[in-house]
Amino acid sequence: MDYLKHTIALGTLLLVLSPLAAQNNPNRVRIQNSGIPRHLLPPEVIPQIPLTEEERITIDRGISDLRSPDKEVRTGAVMILGKYDHPSARLPVIEALSDESPRVRRAALVSVAEWSRGAPHQAIIPVLKLVGDEDLEIRRTASATIPTMMTIRQTYQIVRPSPDGPKPLPSDIIATLKAGFKDEDPVVRRNLVNHYYSLNINLPGETWIELLNDPDRQVRLAALPLAARHAPREVFFAKAKELAKSEDRIERLQLARELNLRGVHPEAQEILKLLQEDEDQEVASEAILGQLKFASTNSLFKTAVKRLLEGKMTQDQGIRFFRVIQINPNDAIPYLPSLIQLDDSVLRREAVAAYLDSGIADGKPRKLDPLVEDPSESVRKEVINYLASGTGRTDDTLIETMVFSPYLDVRAGLITVSNQFQAEPAAELLMDLLLDENVQIRARALQETVNRKLSPWSEVLSASLLDPDYQMQRAALGLILKNPFPGDTEALTNFLTEHPDSPLAPLIRARLGKPKGSDT
Repeated sequence: MDYLKHTIALGTLLLVLSPLAAQNNPNRVRIQNSGIPRHLLPPEVIPQIPLTEEERITIDRGISDLRSPDKEVRTGAVMILGKYDHPSARLPVIEALSDESPRVRRAALVSVAEWSRGAPHQAIIPVLKLVGDEDLEIRRTASATIPTMMTIRQTYQIVRPSPDGPKPLPSDIIATLKAGFKDEDPVVRRNLVNHYYSLNINLPGETWIELLNDPDRQVRLAALPLAARHAPREVFFAKAKELAKSEDRIERLQLARELNLRGVHPEAQEILKLLQEDEDQEVASEAILGQLKFASTNSLFKTAVKRLLEGKMTQDQGIRFFRVIQINPNDAIPYLPSLIQLDDSVLRREAVAAYLDSGIADGKPRKLDPLVEDPSESVRKEVINYLASGTGRTDDTLIETMVFSPYLDVRAGLITVSNQFQAEPAAELLMDLLLDENVQIRARALQETVNRKLSPWSEVLSASLLDPDYQMQRAALGLILKNPFPGDTEALTNFLTEHPDSPLAPLIRARLGKPKGSDT
């Protein structure tokens, strides 16, 4: 709400300052381009763009045609007037929403729907009233526009607040909307259920239970989470027991998900136990997850692990299971060595993260060897971060595995890991990486060596300046200029002798104060 107020206030200021809002703007820019409907702001803030003489004549003719006894003439008039962004055209279209002819009402409703959030607030009540229209097409269209109409209403109440505060919808409109939940057409019922939270009205709990018995499957599925929230608890759980035996797999899965959110209730746990035996693997796994969140037991945990290892959980369910493990990490320790073998790389990463967090691998670098060679980069990253944090330990075998890894990210990760080493082993490791086939690895290793002044950093820097790769030469030169050392002049002079035409030569000559041609 505060964000909406801020946006409107800012938009108003911009429009006041903008020359596009001036009444004599030759470009006749329509206000909907600003994102704020003109009708929400007073005319002294946004002057109404004047109509041309031709537009005025056309609108007057359309208004006159709306008084015609011929419904076809009135329909044509509505369609023409609906194209004009001007109160003199739009208000007559809104009045046509109550025309005696369904054809005219349909044309008017289509026009209002096309205006979207730019529709005047005067359209809200007439449109909502049409949710109870005798014409099926009108009821479907009107019920589909509920979110738009309610957004306009909310915005209008903020921009033009009433001294008495926000007013509720008229009682007859509320009655019409409530009746829409029992409309004979499933599309209308579906629209009402899907847009329930836009309406800000209360329905009796019995209505939600009735909707769970709706003949239309989509209505039942849309109503299920709402019934779980708004129907009396004992009534909902009684109905949920019936739904647990539904022949519709999606209905049972949706039920399990809703009970998953309400597993704190004994009634929910009871139904979840029934669904745990469901013939559908996804439904059964969902039921197990729901129980684990609120009543974790060793046998239930073991069952969940078994299902995950057997591929009987979806990836999303597997991820949520690892969130349960984060809450009860000790329960998972016996199973983590098996879980890090999962085929799904996303789930394997979750398992490796839990495995490393558990402390199983602390001080045991042998357990990390296969993980740094995992085909999944996200898994390898978990291991590198673990080692870089100082929690994990390395040994010569693990270091050798990483130095000669085919994965660039592992070799690069070693540079970060080297920060955990004392000077001598760090220098030895970085020396190995300075021989890497990848120039980016070599450049990063050089940078780390110089930053830590690891002996013999100055000799390494001089030698790197003669690296056959230009990128490495450039990196070495930049470090020499920032980190002068005894002998750096000799190193730069040697470079000029061997590479007098290098793109780096002018910079080096400037550093040495030598003109071109005097490189000896």
